Order: sequence, then structure tokens, then C-alpha cells
Amino acid sequence: MNETSRSAETLLLAAYREQAAHYANALRCAEELNLEQSGGDPGRMPPAILCFLDKIAAVDARVAETKSWWMRTGQKPGSELRAALDEVTRLIDSLAGYVREAERTAAASRQALTPELDAAARGVQMRRAYGGAQTSLASRSYE
Repeated sequence: MNETSRSAETLLLAAYREQAAHYANALRCAEELNLEQSGGDPGRMPPAILCFLDKIAAVDARVAETKSWWMRTGQKPGSELRAALDEVTRLIDSLAGYVREAERTAAASRQALTPELDAAARGVQMRRAYGGAQTSLASRSYE
């Protein structure tokens, strides 16, 4: 491995470790949200998690050129970089599981609301129809 490759690997290793820390923080937020199961919108991504995802994207942008060079030149990761990549992969998979669960919960909530919304809509239609019928009856009684 030449000096350029070592430099690139050192930079990528630091970037992936930083991303792993941000993913771990986002995962902790997701776990806390899952444990709380508050009355909020389960389909809405909490701002804290979005903040960590933004930080991850910033790290990715910062090393994009180095990553591109690494892949273009066919470099192979050393054991430390491989371990960092594996950790980021594990954290992404775990976080994705919480996101999928939040999506399922949101879909179930929407599905549960459908009958209630239908009943409310029927109620509005009935009130309109009943109100129209009463208006017709009232106008006839004065004729």
C-alpha cells in the first residue's frame, strides 16, 4: 500500500467511525421513541434523528472525492476500515428496522382511522340531507 492509499484509508476510516457514532445516536433516539410509543405521529421522523442523518450526509459529502478515488482505483480496505464498514452496515440495518416499524405503525393508524372518517363523512351527509329535508318541510308548511 502506497502513501496515497494509506492517507485515503486513514481519512475514510475516520469518516466511517464518525458516521458510526452518528448512526449509533440516531439508533438510540429511535429506540427511545419506540419504547415511549408516545401519542405523536409514529410516521414522522423525529428531528433529532434527522439531525444525525444530516450529519452523516455531511461526512459523506466531505469524503466523496476520496471514496470515488478509492473505488475507481480498486483499493481494498484493511482490517480496521473493514470493521468500521461492518459497524456502519450493522447500525444502518438496525435503524432501518425501526423506520420500517414506524412505517407499519403509521399505516395501521391510518387504516384504523378510515372507518372513523367514513362515519364522520356519512354523518355530515346525513345532516345536510336532513337539514335540506327540514327546509323543504318548513317552506311547505307556510304555503
